Amino acid sequence: MSSYLEMQKLAQNPAAVASLATFLLNLPDAGWTEWEANFLDDISHRDEPLSTRQREKLVELRDDAKNYTKFDGLSVASLLRDCWIARFDLSEDDEEFIDALKQRSTTSLKKRPLFRLLRCARESDLLHNYVDIDKTK
Repeated sequence: MSSYLEMQKLAQNPAAVASLATFLLNLPDAGWTEWEANFLDDISHRDEPLSTRQREKLVELRDDAKNYTKFDGLSVASLLRDCWIARFDLSEDDEEFIDALKQRSTTSLKKRPLFRLLRCARESDLLHNYVDIDKTK
């Protein structure tokens, strides 16, 4: 969740909003949905201030585009290693997802694939006594 001050700065600076939206839109491998790409494209061409909800969504997309090497003290590399060992306990789609990450020697992930990796770890019973990741959204 972003701060009130950050939201106010975005409200007062349409040029910064357009710049951030353009940057996010052009990120390679961002994996934006069609709606998100259209939203970022629209925002990148606007001159008028955004609504509060639009600013919140822009910041949310910015945060989703960050790469994480750790989450709540768990490293992506160790989670991936453990999930790869337990991959045959997962669905075929998740097994392919884990294999693809392993083949690329992934050590960092964006939020969505990270949460998928965490879900796989939880389904494989690798996260004993772990806080429900759905509550972190």
